[in-house]
This record gives sequence, structure tokens and C-alpha cells, in this order.
Amino acid sequence: MAPSQLNPGDTVIPLAGLVVTTSIISGAINSSIIVWRYNQTWLFSLVAFFVGAILSWLIAKYIGLVVFPSQQEGTVFVVKSGVSALPLTLKAAVIGAGTAVIICGYLLAFMLGGTVLLASSWFLITVTSIIIAGLWGTLSALL
Repeated sequence: MAPSQLNPGDTVIPLAGLVVTTSIISGAINSSIIVWRYNQTWLFSLVAFFVGAILSWLIAKYIGLVVFPSQQEGTVFVVKSGVSALPLTLKAAVIGAGTAVIICGYLLAFMLGGTVLLASSWFLITVTSIIIAGLWGTLSALL
């Protein structure tokens, strides 16, 4: 095993946590968009925002642990913050947003409005999730 390249005080990014964070944000926004396009009621969109966030959190915390496993119990997979972390943070963000777009986007649209709602909103929620993944993955590595 190679020695750690981390020093005390270095800023690190927990990648499984980034998967969860990106999934929560994307899932909440996607759920709200789908419910708004279905019935155009602010109250239901607000409820869908929180339900989408909770559902995405529950699913993404397991996906994050599978994709970025730790070697020992009680540790997490981290990467040192900076430009060199960009490929891993983008991967984590895309996995989180992809999880959310499938569960809180495509599946929710199909359940509420069938293929009509799915066909009319798949592009919007896909682009929204890609933008969220790109921004969150880039900013988490560089800030």
C-alpha cells in the first residue's frame, strides 16, 4: 500500500458524501419540476421537493458506499481538494445526479403522467441534472 499523500490540515472531499449531496439537490429539483409540469400547484411542488430530497438521500447513501468503498471500517474514501481531484469529483457528482434523474425524474414522470409526461419532460430534467452535476463536481474540487 502506498503512503498517504495527505498532510494534517489538507482540505479533503469525501466522495461518497458528494454522491449523496449531488443526488439530494438533483432529486429535489427534478421532483419539483415533474410535479409542477403535472399539475402546476405550488404546494404539491414544494412537497415533491422535500420528498425527492429524502428519497434521493436514502438511495444515494448506499450507492455512494458501493462506488467509493473504504478499505477499513470507520473510514471514508477521500480525495485531496484541488485540480487533481476534478475527475473523481465529477464522477461522484454524475453518479449522484444520474441516480436522482432516474428515480426522481424518469420514474416519477412515468408514474404520474405515463409516457406523455416522460416524453415532454425528459430533456428538461436531464439537462438540469447535467448542469447540477457539472457545477457541483467542479466547484467542490476547486473551492
